[in-house]
Amino acid sequence: MMSLQMKTYKQTWELDPPFIIAGEVWSSVDSLIVELVDDFGRTGRSETQGVSYRGETYSSLAAEVEALRGEASAGMSRETLQALLPAGGARNALDVALWDLQAQQTGQPLNKLLGLGRLKTVQTVLTLGIMSGDEAATIAGRASAFGQLKLKVDGGRHIEMIAAVREARPDARIIVDANQSWSFQLMKELMPELERLHVDVLEQPLPVGGDDELEGFISPILLMADESCQDTGDLPTVRQRYGGVNIKLDKAGGLTEAMKMSNEARSLGLKTMVGNMCGGSLAMAPAFLVAQSTDYVDLDGPLLQTSDWENGFCYQGERMFPSDRPLWGKLNSAV
Repeated sequence: MMSLQMKTYKQTWELDPPFIIAGEVWSSVDSLIVELVDDFGRTGRSETQGVSYRGETYSSLAAEVEALRGEASAGMSRETLQALLPAGGARNALDVALWDLQAQQTGQPLNKLLGLGRLKTVQTVLTLGIMSGDEAATIAGRASAFGQLKLKVDGGRHIEMIAAVREARPDARIIVDANQSWSFQLMKELMPELERLHVDVLEQPLPVGGDDELEGFISPILLMADESCQDTGDLPTVRQRYGGVNIKLDKAGGLTEAMKMSNEARSLGLKTMVGNMCGGSLAMAPAFLVAQSTDYVDLDGPLLQTSDWENGFCYQGERMFPSDRPLWGKLNSAV
């Protein structure tokens, strides 16, 4: 097996406007970029933000990755990597870089190597952070090219924003994401209003560790787990409480686990979404492969930023597809 030289650096993306969710505000995001270079100079790249609610930061991710420099030099494989690191942003960074490297070494796009066939254009949601109803209505009204809108809410700011968006966009499918900020009682109180406003999905309403109250609850709206489901091992519990799961490569620990998780979730009868932790198109690219078979796609990270990678993904309204000059994995909409 070839030895691999490892390079890491920080890429900071500015967000405009600042992105607000329950308990967090971001004006910028720091991505860890990893490059793995083989003996012939072929390079596999990745971008990860980690999982902030689990305490992951750029510094902690960089330290975890750097600790495996020796293993990389000895010729680390994806299979050995799964045992070296737990699920999370650091394993994601290395796993995704190894997948990209395989594409560069074989000259084949990863969709073909994975048996996915020709890539399909996907329709991503547009995410609105927590804001006033008037602000949300204005943005939603201007976003007529997006048929699905995800609205971030918290325990005190919810129905006003949802109602304003529904009035501005009677045609849109609405996903509400509470990011663990509701109590079971509040969720039950708001459910009739959510039904009246034709909310399609309610994502992670209750805190991790407190969502056991959902067992036995019959929801008129699809409940989707995010923070409560990190990887495949969480799926048996999740299916007792939710009807769907949001798969993120940073949570799962890479494309390898995310693809496994997507297949297993569907086999259990769960609806699937592929999501993101913000970041540029380099972070979206491997998730785009997962998006080929999910029910919902939330890969609008680059649209929340003031800039993106050269040769990043093309967004024509909600339609998302790779550029003609592949950024990662030799992904190309023509093959």
